[in-house]
Amino acid sequence: MDISKNEDYQIALELIEDSKFEKALDILNKLSEILIKFPDVFTKIALIKWKLGQYDKAVIFCDKAISLGSSNPETYKLKGNALRYLGKNEEALNCYDKALKMFPCDEDAYNNKGILLSDLGKNEEALYCFDKAIELNIFYADAYLNKGNALRYLGKNEEAFYCYDKTIEIFPKDDIAYNNKGILLSDLGKNEEALYCYEKAIELNIFYADAYLNKGNALICLGKNEEALYCYDKAIELNQFNADAYLNKGNALRDLGKNEEALICFEKTIEIFPNDDIAYNNKGILLSDLGKNEEALYCYRKAIELQPSPLYYANLGLIFKRINKIEESLVNLYKANKLINSNNFIKEAFKLSDSNVEFIKESLKNIIELETISKEINKKLETLETETNSTDVKILRKKYNEINEIKVTLDPEKNKNQQSEQNLKVLGDLKNLQNQVNLMTENSEIFEKEIDNINDLLNLNIDKSFKKIVRENLDLNTQELIYLKEYYKGMTSSFYNIYSTSQIIISGQATFEESTMAENTFSYLATFIPLYEDKNSETFISVDSFLKSDKMINHAFNFLRQFKNYSDLDEKVGKLLSVIFKNKLYRQVYLK
Repeated sequence: MDISKNEDYQIALELIEDSKFEKALDILNKLSEILIKFPDVFTKIALIKWKLGQYDKAVIFCDKAISLGSSNPETYKLKGNALRYLGKNEEALNCYDKALKMFPCDEDAYNNKGILLSDLGKNEEALYCFDKAIELNIFYADAYLNKGNALRYLGKNEEAFYCYDKTIEIFPKDDIAYNNKGILLSDLGKNEEALYCYEKAIELNIFYADAYLNKGNALICLGKNEEALYCYDKAIELNQFNADAYLNKGNALRDLGKNEEALICFEKTIEIFPNDDIAYNNKGILLSDLGKNEEALYCYRKAIELQPSPLYYANLGLIFKRINKIEESLVNLYKANKLINSNNFIKEAFKLSDSNVEFIKESLKNIIELETISKEINKKLETLETETNSTDVKILRKKYNEINEIKVTLDPEKNKNQQSEQNLKVLGDLKNLQNQVNLMTENSEIFEKEIDNINDLLNLNIDKSFKKIVRENLDLNTQELIYLKEYYKGMTSSFYNIYSTSQIIISGQATFEESTMAENTFSYLATFIPLYEDKNSETFISVDSFLKSDKMINHAFNFLRQFKNYSDLDEKVGKLLSVIFKNKLYRQVYLK
């Protein structure tokens, strides 16, 4: 049967063409139940899902069509489009390649593959795809448009202009071509010409929010801030989540001295796009202008966290200078200088001579290294303090605090040699401390590993809380813990020996020698496991009565069972470990 001749199928196609997707979907769903082996039905369902923005469902229906043996390149191309929107770029590329393998003359597949490659920053490869699409269809306006975009990203402006003009020549009502040509003209500083392009784009599409935004940017460059505000408001009206429109509106308002309104715009930008470093920086500048220095500091730090730009470091350095925190100011100005390989920020901010700038730079280099090492040490000490509160850790923390109290100086008006010697001494002390902390951290990691080994030997359910109990009750070094593990190995071997012997005796199959061996083993066990009586229970007995009891074997069996079940009592197991090195091992024997 030829599905293309099915009347209902043809009606569905016409409905899709008229964007009547729900009605088309009803027909196709019914057909999919009847014509279950026709992949094109599922491909068309996938197409509707894609047009409705249901990209994950579009992929599912494409896969269904493929599983039915679809040889239609449209299926793979459609799946590639859906995957691209889902951010699954490698899978999307694979689909486009399969579509092209099936039909090498598919200009849409080349164009779509080119768009994806351009999105991935592979503009040279994208150009090849756009050229192939144009070669297959010389009137393919979208391919010229996308080629123009790729050329603009590569800085090939003249070739990009040609492509945009070619797009407009083929399709004079292409609003996007006018907008993108305007962006290129704005990049080149030709804002008057750019304005014409943006206005043309808006004329062709009055709902084109980005064209209004770009027109506003061009007007700002021409000093027409009030007109620009109208454009930004229009862009926001058309798209209330347009973060760039709010950001640029805020800049325009700040330039007009409307600071409170500008602040609202910057905050709205951050609300829409929390990772906008420019918004944080510009908000910081505005807060600084308003004398809100602490709030401005937060904004500059946030901007640096998102994008370590020299401009942001410089702004942070200047505001520190304003509040007379000279060291912090110089550190951040130094970082700004380093990013652009210049001395300008420090030199201009503090009006220093070249020799003083070099002294400051050397001192700042030491300070930044100190900061880095100090943060690393503090982080490791916090970890050690969480795991244990041993005397050694407390000593290291005390040393750390003492070193941090010593101020590194960089005053060019004082003795430079003396300051340099002092700074290097502090750095040396901190590096020595770093080595000690690193060694303790390594030992702590080994300690953890050995506790895990003990856990494996005894089948204990050791968790972090238990490990902390062990560390708080024991002041062990790593070597002692390794000894503890070996001690447990011997104990475990004895316990399993008792267990296996008692099982034989209980079964009634024990020989005289085996019974004698069991009694000797229990006596041996009693020499290093003294039992104690719990006043809250009447079921605990002494070692002597345990060994003399007529039910010795059953008691031994209970003992072993209790040993294996004892793992849940973390606190008591902690106590058990804490006294091992005092040659006492307490163990409760519960008799049922």
